[in-house]
Amino acid sequence: MMSNYRKGVRNKRRVRKYYEAQAWCVADVEDMSKYGSTDKFGIADLIIIDEGVVRLVQVKSNTPETQETMQKVANKLLVPTVCATWIDYDGLRIQRYVPDELESPFVDVKLDSREVPNP
Repeated sequence: MMSNYRKGVRNKRRVRKYYEAQAWCVADVEDMSKYGSTDKFGIADLIIIDEGVVRLVQVKSNTPETQETMQKVANKLLVPTVCATWIDYDGLRIQRYVPDELESPFVDVKLDSREVPNP
């Protein structure tokens, strides 16, 4: 059986490789150890940048962060946020949130596990 720590590290690596494969700049900003972790800004495991667009990414396993929480962070920090949830044996669910001021819609994308690089 895999520990939650190892599963979290593996899933974060999967999401990182997914964005890197699409030529995004990716930075790991979570302080993580086997004793616990600390998310930057209270929500970000990764920061991704593409064509001048900066997004904060929260990586989850099986259960996504609530939409209310993610939207509040986007509105508070005025930066788009992403909840990337790896669902065991199924694939990756990517939910994008933007600050209300930008008036862009919420996006929910489901990727089959074959579309995401292995860690």
